[in-house]
Amino acid sequence: MEFDRGDAVARAVDAFWECGYGALSANELAERMKIGKSSFYNTFGSKAELLQEAVASYTKLKTAALQHAVRGRNVMDVLRALLRDVAKRNDDGRGCLLVNTAVELSRHDVDIASTTRAGFEAMAKAFEALIVAGQQAGEIRTDLDAKNQARILITSIAGLRVMVQSGFSAMEMRPFIDTILASMSI
Repeated sequence: MEFDRGDAVARAVDAFWECGYGALSANELAERMKIGKSSFYNTFGSKAELLQEAVASYTKLKTAALQHAVRGRNVMDVLRALLRDVAKRNDDGRGCLLVNTAVELSRHDVDIASTTRAGFEAMAKAFEALIVAGQQAGEIRTDLDAKNQARILITSIAGLRVMVQSGFSAMEMRPFIDTILASMSI
């Protein structure tokens, strides 16, 4: 049976993002991807290998969305909107696939840890470019090291997502968001 690999991977991203890794059987995953079980194994190898591909695909989508969001806009406004959206909606309660996967599996699986680390590093590079653009536009302090600040931002966002998943409200997280942004503002 022919299928579009990109569509199947997108469905896998949604399945892993919604359910996590451990809660999905390979059969359920293949069903959600709308492919046969033999196609699943022949194309993707294993559930773990598919997760790695799904996390990489998710990362590409998120970095592209971040790059697109800043075009022609004030960088600090983009960051403020992003952080507030995480605190309010946290991707419709699903959180971040990178954070979720790292928390669920990275401690026990070296390959998954490598995949999530690469995802976080890609996101950090996207944030670094955004910070440099903000510095050049006079919106972000130029005395900040953009690479280090991007990692601080990634770590802060991951922590914010975990706090929100733990039941903290957007209002409770507002001082945290304001502190992050104030540390970067001119």
